[in-house]
Amino acid sequence: MASFPNIDGYTDKFRSVALKFVSSGIPSYTQPEYTDSSLKNGQNPSLLDNLRAERNHLRHRLRLEEQARQNAEQVRRELEEELKKTREVLKKNEEQRIEANETRDHVMNGMKKLQNEARKRLDAARVEMERVVKQNEARVEKDRAAAEGLRTALDAANGQVERLKNEVEQLTEDVTKMMESNRRLGEKLEKREKQMAVVEEDLEKWVRRTQETEEQIKIEHQAMLDAELRAEECQEEYMEALRMSEEVQVELEKENAARMEAEEARTKAEEEKARAVEAQLAAEQQASKDRYTRESIERLANDKAKDADRALRALAAAEDQVASVKKEVENERREREVAEKDADEATLTVARLQTVLVELQRAYEQANDRKFWAEKELKDHLERASQNDVHTRVVSTTACGGTLRENIANSAAILATVAGFGASCMVQRLIRGC
Repeated sequence: MASFPNIDGYTDKFRSVALKFVSSGIPSYTQPEYTDSSLKNGQNPSLLDNLRAERNHLRHRLRLEEQARQNAEQVRRELEEELKKTREVLKKNEEQRIEANETRDHVMNGMKKLQNEARKRLDAARVEMERVVKQNEARVEKDRAAAEGLRTALDAANGQVERLKNEVEQLTEDVTKMMESNRRLGEKLEKREKQMAVVEEDLEKWVRRTQETEEQIKIEHQAMLDAELRAEECQEEYMEALRMSEEVQVELEKENAARMEAEEARTKAEEEKARAVEAQLAAEQQASKDRYTRESIERLANDKAKDADRALRALAAAEDQVASVKKEVENERREREVAEKDADEATLTVARLQTVLVELQRAYEQANDRKFWAEKELKDHLERASQNDVHTRVVSTTACGGTLRENIANSAAILATVAGFGASCMVQRLIRGC
């Protein structure tokens, strides 16, 4: 904004001209007494001397009046020049005020446009967040249905494990009974040694495969734990995004209140400017009426000084108001940029949460598939073992009964652990609602 010219210099010139006019003095009309050093003491002056003295006195008074007239004319010219300069200054101030009003209107229109755009973006972000929340709720319902199916499958697996335990116990009893008959079948055992070696190799392979399956289940267990931790982190980020959206809404309400206060301050500043212009016009009219007399010059000088001081104070206040309005506009623009940035970050956070949830769902499905195939492989192996020859089963059970029971018990424990972990994960998800 352009700076206004300083009027204090013109006020000082008014004062100096007035003092100069006063100091020039007014000619005295009192007739001085005639004094002549050539006259003797007690001798009265003659009529000619009195006339000469009066002539000299009149000449002196004419010179004083002429000098006073010249001084008054010079003062009048200087006052006219100062008045002309003051009018130019007032005209320039009026032009600058009009320019400032146009700039302010342009800034306010830009602020309204930016505010409308920010409101539209926030509405779109709010709609997008509501849509994401609905999608997450639908996915939660799907996860709950999948959890019910998994719980049913785990119950079936537990029933199968119990059946296998009963079969193992029955096999143990059969082995106890067969041990007595084995004493009588020593010769047959020698013929079956080669078959036992083959069966032992098969059992060793089965044990190795069982160990690999256990390690794979442990790895999947750790992956499910990691997925659960990532799901908790995603939930925390989602709540943080919601909180940031609420803070952005509160900041927008504060910005609207600040904008209303700035509008009221601008209206008051315009009223002060109008009053200052009216006072300056009144002072100019008063100066044009009373510029021919000394009293009007002094009064005009005093009025002009007072009006100039008031105008300066009003202009300074108006400049302060305009500066404060500009500062508030700048602050509002910065806060609006911060709000837009926060809204963009919230949108990115929601997209990242969606990606993480999809990855978690995929990992959960892969873990279920691996678990299903591991259980199926174990079941097939047990069926193949149950279909072997009776004598081979007796011999293999006699030689490696402890290992078989131990492997079956370990498999049952692993299945129970996986079932308990899956149930706990689903319960935690249902509690959190994610």
